[in-house]
Amino acid sequence: MRPIGYIISISTSQSNIEDLLTVLKITGQGQLLLGTSTEAQHTNLYAIPAGKKSEQELATQLQAVPAFSKVQVVALSKSIKKTELSEVRKIFSDLNWDASSVSDDKLSSFIVSKLKGQYTYYIDVDHKRIGKRPVKMSIKRLEEHTQFSPDWLKISDRKKNEMQDGKQTHDDIETGIVLIKSEGVEVEPPPPEDLHQMTDAQIILWMQKNDSRNLKDEEIEVKRSSEEIFITINLDEQTETFIYKLRQ
Repeated sequence: MRPIGYIISISTSQSNIEDLLTVLKITGQGQLLLGTSTEAQHTNLYAIPAGKKSEQELATQLQAVPAFSKVQVVALSKSIKKTELSEVRKIFSDLNWDASSVSDDKLSSFIVSKLKGQYTYYIDVDHKRIGKRPVKMSIKRLEEHTQFSPDWLKISDRKKNEMQDGKQTHDDIETGIVLIKSEGVEVEPPPPEDLHQMTDAQIILWMQKNDSRNLKDEEIEVKRSSEEIFITINLDEQTETFIYKLRQ
């Protein structure tokens, strides 16, 4: 039976936007779920709706990219099987994330929503990580986020319609990467539609409003390129960078 999509994990020695675009050129439309980074390795996790390429074709083409040191592809059935969820859990375990408290139903709902390009669920993590113990993670509905705004659901509906209409390509996918240094990670807030029109000061204010850590202005840095906005947070010897691709 043809899969409905794939969860793909790709590890590289460093993070850069070129690797992200390479993945999307090979896989087609999709969504970046998260990115984690250590001194030795960076790993991105993607949700990719099924296209013309088979699981084997995707794995072969991705593994042929010299910069990709490790590639994992999990094919997902229309009714996601327990064995498939176990493979996804192994990927989280490889990232040192503990998903033991996440039910199969909640994990399935999260995956399906991401395959549809929706923001209806998000990953929440326990910031009180001690030593090298795995990060405790949970999956929650977007409405449970402490900074939830109804506008976030409007963004989710827009993305769903774009994917159903076949209008989404690697050139207009909105993405966010969380680079984790040591412990914890903040949930990536969905970007506002007018992000590209906002000044640096407005972006800093928006980030402070949507982040639970009471960030100071000097802890947030905004950089721009012609295609992306990079928002870096430096807090308590941790660095997190959110990368948002601007809509053309």
